[in-house]
Amino acid sequence: MDYRKTAQEILDKVGGGKNIVSAAHCATRLRLVIADNSKADKTAIENVEGVKDLIRICTGAEGRCVARP
Repeated sequence: MDYRKTAQEILDKVGGGKNIVSAAHCATRLRLVIADNSKADKTAIENVEGVKDLIRICTGAEGRCVARP
């Protein structure tokens, strides 16, 4: 898997870097706080290679993408 490509696809599908308020990660999760939920495409994020599941996308709350290690 091309991790740079996966990261770029996730970034594009959440509405770009300016739409991310904060980001954090652990071994299995990428946690993003999204500024404008309407700019994030949940279905497209779920279809990115390497994304196992998308827990939720909420404005002002964490949207978590769980990527396969």
